[in-house]
Amino acid sequence: MTLRFAGVDSNTGKDESPMMWVDDEQRELVVHGLRPGAELTRTT
Repeated sequence: MTLRFAGVDSNTGKDESPMMWVDDEQRELVVHGLRPGAELTRTT
């Protein structure tokens, strides 16, 4: 899996900036450094 850096949220604090990465093959987004809300959390 190769991830392409897409950007960082510049509106958050120094220690809390989430970064966005893109997996073009799988057509998925990866958000690093942000806790998802309940609506984004899968239950299996």
